[in-house]
Amino acid sequence: KNKAKIMLLLRRWKQIDIGITEAANEAKDNVKYLFTLQRFIEPLYSGTASTIIDTLPALMNSIKMIHTIARYYNTVDRMTSLFAKITDQMILNS
Repeated sequence: KNKAKIMLLLRRWKQIDIGITEAANEAKDNVKYLFTLQRFIEPLYSGTASTIIDTLPALMNSIKMIHTIARYYNTVDRMTSLFAKITDQMILNS
């Protein structure tokens, strides 16, 4: 009986460990790809309308790359959220 409980707990522990590991890998992957956008996002906060317009093609290419190759960040929800945040910041800075 005790051995069965221990086995159940170990199985549960392993599932939790796998979930945590997957979440950590997802976070690392997302940070890696979002960091590549930093130089294109900065003008949205401090640039003029002209500098923002100049950086948009490179920003869109980087987002396209993320959508194509990112393992976790390429979902419709995450891409929609990213575009909404970019658009909101463009409006705030104008």
